[in-house]
Amino acid sequence: GDTRFYPEEQLLRKGMKKMHLNKYQTMVLLELCNNQDVFLSRNEIIQAVWGVDNCKIKENSLNNVLSSLRKYFADDPKVEISSIIKLGVKLYVEEPLD
Repeated sequence: GDTRFYPEEQLLRKGMKKMHLNKYQTMVLLELCNNQDVFLSRNEIIQAVWGVDNCKIKENSLNNVLSSLRKYFADDPKVEISSIIKLGVKLYVEEPLD
């Protein structure tokens, strides 16, 4: 799509529109980008982003981050973040995010 991701600036750009991401949105999206088309377990994401072993305490945080990222990409049909119980979370991008 026309979405560009700049992790070092915590920024998504769609055409002329800029959306600033918080630290956790950036880290989750970067983790998904680095593993495109692969299901990552929620535990893997939580351990990578929050650095905790007790993943239950951060499940709501991850859900909130995924919800906000889905809203950012809602108007871009070429980007999809899917969650499947028991498999995890996957980022599908028709064209890679630059």
